[in-house]
Amino acid sequence: MATHLTKYLTENGYINTSVQKGGIPGVSGGLEHATMIWEAIQRAKSENLNLDVVWLDLANAYGSVPHGMIQLALRMYHVPEDIQVMLDDYFSGFRMRFSTSDYTTNWINLEMGQTQTDRKGMGSSSVKWWSRTEGKEKRDMIIDEVR
Repeated sequence: MATHLTKYLTENGYINTSVQKGGIPGVSGGLEHATMIWEAIQRAKSENLNLDVVWLDLANAYGSVPHGMIQLALRMYHVPEDIQVMLDDYFSGFRMRFSTSDYTTNWINLEMGQTQTDRKGMGSSSVKWWSRTEGKEKRDMIIDEVR
């Protein structure tokens, strides 16, 4: 059913493959996006530019599919154990840190929903975000606490 629905939506122009990459046959997905993000970070560093960032909920990248179910499916289809371990590490090991000109946070273990807009229940490091508006730095968003 998923194949038929994907085909129907794609053929009828309901899916914008410049935005939706994952799960579309023949369309390169996450690696392409990760490469684009990496290149943007490297350019900002080398040219001393500001970089606006939108955080994704990587710990919940597969929505409602529990990571344990993915591991079960891998076992059921006799995927070699070393590949299963690698994928489990991939899904459970999301960490991030970020820097300003004078501060770098410690590594932060990500959990579902943590990097989105819900600021309650997060831990202790203060982080300030800046965005550029009409060429002037505007401190318009402050995330007070990040675990």
